[in-house]
Amino acid sequence: MPDFKGFVTDVGGATANMHGIQCFKRQREGPCRNKKCVFPQICNHLRPDHRGQINILRNLRKIKGIKKVFIASGIRYDLLLHDKENGHDYLREIIQHHTSGQLKVAPEHASSNVLKLMAKPSIKPLLTFRDHFVKISKVSGKEQFLTYYFIAAHPGCNEENMYELKTFLKRELKATPRQVQIFTPLPSTYSSLMYFTEIDPTTGEKIFVEKRMGRKQRQKDIIVKRSI
Repeated sequence: MPDFKGFVTDVGGATANMHGIQCFKRQREGPCRNKKCVFPQICNHLRPDHRGQINILRNLRKIKGIKKVFIASGIRYDLLLHDKENGHDYLREIIQHHTSGQLKVAPEHASSNVLKLMAKPSIKPLLTFRDHFVKISKVSGKEQFLTYYFIAAHPGCNEENMYELKTFLKRELKATPRQVQIFTPLPSTYSSLMYFTEIDPTTGEKIFVEKRMGRKQRQKDIIVKRSI
């Protein structure tokens, strides 16, 4: 392209570090009926290995005409931490060469009850990842930051849960995030199933679902506004 300046603003897709991570059982036996690859813990048949991704990034940097390649997509930090062999090297690679000041992660919440319904990891891996990011950035001589993405009004989430998240943000992350989205039901997801049925499909138990637009907005405001 004649107007290309040599900068690739985002490489990696919706989740930057999932390329090439496959289920070995699926390769032998076909699709799994369970389909819970990363929750409540990472399945033994899913073996995260970031070695291939490291090689891709290094090769991208060698392409003639490329000045900088950035990763602007979210990092799945639980997969990265689970890769004991290459996860740390991958994080160092993106901190040193592929971060434009900020790196995105998507904890989505901090309440254990809400995270369970989201099928997301606990907040402990997030804090471990945060510590690694800060340490490697400091050693690399780079002043860089993590940006956090959260969801308000997910099925099972009430205002008390949002205040719990606000406390966590203030105490642990020392941040007032702006990337907070009100939950939107999308087809073919467990979250949408919970939104319309008001039932946890894994237990059959009734759950609270906020459907009033004003109260949904209030959940978001708890996080983004300092006075609430």
